[in-house]
Amino acid sequence: MPRKALSHTLILIAVAFLPACNSLGSGFIPFEYSKDEFGDVSVRYVQRVDSSDESVVNKFPIDAPAHVCYDLESKRRLPALEKGSRYFHPASSFVCFVPTSEIWMSDFASAFPNFSEADEKLQALLRTRPNNFHQFEDLFDFPYNNAGWSFVAKEDYLDFENVPGVFFLTQYSNEVAPNPANNEELTANFQGRTSDGKYYVAARFAIAHPNLPKGIDFTDEWPRSDALTSGNADVLRERVRSYLEKEEQKVEELNDDGFVPSIQALKRILASVSP
Repeated sequence: MPRKALSHTLILIAVAFLPACNSLGSGFIPFEYSKDEFGDVSVRYVQRVDSSDESVVNKFPIDAPAHVCYDLESKRRLPALEKGSRYFHPASSFVCFVPTSEIWMSDFASAFPNFSEADEKLQALLRTRPNNFHQFEDLFDFPYNNAGWSFVAKEDYLDFENVPGVFFLTQYSNEVAPNPANNEELTANFQGRTSDGKYYVAARFAIAHPNLPKGIDFTDEWPRSDALTSGNADVLRERVRSYLEKEEQKVEELNDDGFVPSIQALKRILASVSP
């Protein structure tokens, strides 16, 4: 797919991997982003966690080879955190590149069983392209963050030349009835692979819309509270499902260009990946 020129000032990220992360490869992985939409970028090197660390891997599926992530500074406010520490899942922005093999390792899948399964599920999803997909069952959603999707909206399978993948909007929660859609937790998610198959590309972006509440303290709590009124487990499950379907539809109906950053701007970032 030909790249479209961006009208904004672009920053080209091209950071060489440090010697400590030689297993990631010896080249550069650049992508482009707009200073109008994000602030500074920082590079984060994530150390390997393999199956030999049973105390960690048996509790949380976080095994993965050493990899590099680019953290993008979000420009949107987090009013809930301005009041002090809170328990919720504010969105953050990053793009991670995880190698799908290591030439010196004979059994990569045994060393990184959960990551390898995540990679296999992603490949299957991109082959079959179902209209609906579920967390863990169909898509692992790397990196693991010990929380579930509240909903999935704006799903789109992207056929970019360098990094095909799947894009969607969600929020993360550990609650029976998650928060309504809001601008502190709304997250744009991308899971893809470079076209040469060498890297799993995992990206999340903080995204907001003027028609959504600006934070968790500005949402209408009535639908959520109403969903929790039943003491019967089956009825409760159905009421929560119905409540979240309405939240998903609310986000689905929002205009793509009204988001900040716009959905198209985020897809331009992903399209610019050039391994």
